[in-house]
Amino acid sequence: MSEKVWTEKQRNVQYALATGNLDKVTISKQFDVSRQTIYNWLNNPEFVCEVDKLRQELRNFGEQLWYNHYQKSIENIIELADRSPDQRVKFNANIYNIERIDGKIANQVNVNSDQQERKIVNGDILEQEQEKWEQQMIEQMNNEE
Repeated sequence: MSEKVWTEKQRNVQYALATGNLDKVTISKQFDVSRQTIYNWLNNPEFVCEVDKLRQELRNFGEQLWYNHYQKSIENIIELADRSPDQRVKFNANIYNIERIDGKIANQVNVNSDQQERKIVNGDILEQEQEKWEQQMIEQMNNEE
């Protein structure tokens, strides 16, 4: 099967459609093609197939760029986790590493050294609660007998 030869205008429109950055009105003005012509080309399955092929090639190219920097990104995160002087940065970098392996942690932990935000529990209240609980347990055991 021979490959279709596209005109320069068709090829430019295919690339513009594949990137998805421009609407058809802008494409028609930029490449001096009527909107109706673009719609006619889009009714051609071979034309649409070529746009899809170009879109996939662009996507693959972008992914390859990301993968080329992936190892360096991991090394940077590990470096932050190991050597950052800021404890919050270390914490967040380590959380990121853990979540990459174990999944998202359900509750976010707020690392804050401000002592005023800590709630102090009164020991008397705890004792009262425990005594109340013990009394309920004794009553429950007595009712069962």
